[in-house]
Amino acid sequence: MGNRTSDKQLALRRRVQAAFGKKLQATRQGVRPRKGQSALADAFGVSRTSISNIENGRHRVFLDQLYAAAEELGVPISELLPDEKVVLTDNVVLLPIDSGIARSSESQILAFVDKARLPGGLDNVDAELADLQGEDN
Repeated sequence: MGNRTSDKQLALRRRVQAAFGKKLQATRQGVRPRKGQSALADAFGVSRTSISNIENGRHRVFLDQLYAAAEELGVPISELLPDEKVVLTDNVVLLPIDSGIARSSESQILAFVDKARLPGGLDNVDAELADLQGEDN
């Protein structure tokens, strides 16, 4: 098959990155004393902007950085890893035809779907749709 990455692998990569970023951000904000992105950036050996990109699922993380994050935050590595159900399940989101999502950009739709895959990500689907529709106007 060569070195080509399949669509399924790319989708899994996006889900893992997004879920890890959310867990990292929630953990960073939940520890006491609270850690800023700059402290985490120093531990990772990257810029604060890179930490922002990681937390938003736009930047991949190396295994050594995972260990550094756990040490900096004072948590076990397992606390930073996304739940398997979040990343290994292809959740389905059904939207009404008149939801207005058809006028959204691809990146807006992908962000919506990524959020839908996180636990509790769409607890208020009506508000999420309203936000997505509002971005179009």
